Amino acid sequence: MATVIVDYTSKDYDGFRTSLLDYATTAYPEWTPGSVADFGVMMVEAFAYMGDILSYYGDRAAAEAYIGTATKRQSVLNLAEVLGYLPRGRTNSSGTITLTNADVADFDIVAGTQFLTAYNTERDAPIIFEVDETTTVPGSGSVAVPVSEGETRSGDLVSVLGVDEQLLQIGTTDGTQYQEFVLPDVPVIDSTVRVFIDVAVVVSGGDTVEEYRVEPRILDATPYDKSFEMNKDGDGVVTVNLGDGINGFLPPSDLRVWAAYRMGGGNEGNVEADSIIAFAGPAGDLSISSSSEMTGGTEEETTEQIRVNAPRAYRTQNRAVTLQDFEDIALGVQGVGKANAATNSATSITIWILGSQGVVASTALKTLVRQTLVPLALAGTDVTVANASLVPIDLGGPTTGDEIVIGVNERYVQAAVSAAVEDILLSYLSPDNREFGERLNVSSLYSLIRTVPGVDYVTIPVMIRQDVTPAVTTADIILNEWEIATAGNFIFAPEGGIE
Repeated sequence: MATVIVDYTSKDYDGFRTSLLDYATTAYPEWTPGSVADFGVMMVEAFAYMGDILSYYGDRAAAEAYIGTATKRQSVLNLAEVLGYLPRGRTNSSGTITLTNADVADFDIVAGTQFLTAYNTERDAPIIFEVDETTTVPGSGSVAVPVSEGETRSGDLVSVLGVDEQLLQIGTTDGTQYQEFVLPDVPVIDSTVRVFIDVAVVVSGGDTVEEYRVEPRILDATPYDKSFEMNKDGDGVVTVNLGDGINGFLPPSDLRVWAAYRMGGGNEGNVEADSIIAFAGPAGDLSISSSSEMTGGTEEETTEQIRVNAPRAYRTQNRAVTLQDFEDIALGVQGVGKANAATNSATSITIWILGSQGVVASTALKTLVRQTLVPLALAGTDVTVANASLVPIDLGGPTTGDEIVIGVNERYVQAAVSAAVEDILLSYLSPDNREFGERLNVSSLYSLIRTVPGVDYVTIPVMIRQDVTPAVTTADIILNEWEIATAGNFIFAPEGGIE
């Protein structure tokens, strides 16, 4: 028999069908494949069809084993765990509400009192804010009360350090190692999760439960550490894991397990000033005078962010030596969208940061980044964290003849094409899509605008930094290492098309 040449690149229906027919002509030279009605051809096509399906699932299974190609969030989370990376969960916003007391007597607004915004379409409900700590509102006076977004999960009153708290029973211990308990609500604000377990022997008049502390990795706990590990799956469901007696304390069986946490978090809680308008329950003679802007709410890391950040965290190994280390660690801090590090000497590092979604980093965020970097840097290294400079880029000038000329196809409406061009330029010059120290050239803008449906031709006579003396120029713009481009003013002069 002649040697069979196997084409290992055959991985789809057409490839399998061709390879099988080629082999058939070698194995059965007396058979000449004819029409699709031929029984032999029908059998070949059936096997090719099944091979195509099996090949697809084989490729999918292989892709899920690598963080760069995995498509399921759960697969990316599992791979991040292997790399020792803990994805960031959602955080809740906070601010203050100014309350006015119409009564002459003081009024205590207790921690946990809820306030509401107007109806929020994204949540299909008002956004709830709760008082952080009990505050006295003086009679005939006003006071600013700190509040945070989120709703505390209600439960039974249980004594904790002499104070009754509302705790939700999530299960009972059975004495097995690494026992798991699932929190029944989604979404949960990770930083608010607390776990309590019954005290095995309750002294008369003492607490009935004791609090366990969260451990990022239960493997880091000692046999005497009353700790728990918190995991979140691809659907956002939070699971609490206890120890095994070697890594983390192993509680005896038949003890109730309790949890306290808040639901909510995310960008929706970042509401404007005076957005909180009502009490969720009775409030005596108190009224809401005003509320501050609520800030600090962020979404949990997206799958794509985890895909990028997990390898960065593994690469740095909890130390900052190279400039890349400083950038990777800074990007791992909640709220940092971009980072760029530079140095003029071996003992002085400057890192410029930009907040997520292209916003300027707050003082608190810069302080947090520095506090994260300093312990990981080499001894004697001075670390400075500064804001990135956003440089607006103007396209087209106000002088007649300096506008961006857009030739509109005769079948398209001028206004619609101009709006589409503006949208694509805004996206291109969004800080989220730009990098530190870039070189911008006008040719890339020509290529970009020409992709807009309805554009026949375009002329860009002006492309300049907004902070320089106006000039008619389209020379390349070279940004400094601390600068990021952003959209400035666009001036269009469409011609042709339907007005």
